[in-house]
Amino acid sequence: MNCEIKPLCYPKAALFCFASALLMYNAFAVMTAAIAAEHGRQKAELLSHDDVASEIAEATDEFSINAVETHVESTGLDDSGDPGFRT
Repeated sequence: MNCEIKPLCYPKAALFCFASALLMYNAFAVMTAAIAAEHGRQKAELLSHDDVASEIAEATDEFSINAVETHVESTGLDDSGDPGFRT
């Protein structure tokens, strides 16, 4: 087959991808159930997978930026490992 993803030819890689997909599906199911409990089943059914994924990606990016800034402030090192100036 020409459409097969080459890195998934390894059993550990395929298992990791399957486990990641299963984890994300379960997280989405929990979130949908929480929204249904708070706002009703109709609102939960209107939830878009794409919008949820975009919100999670945006929050993850912001968390990564904050984590790097906190690391730089606490250690005085930038990403290159060179000592920076503490303010």
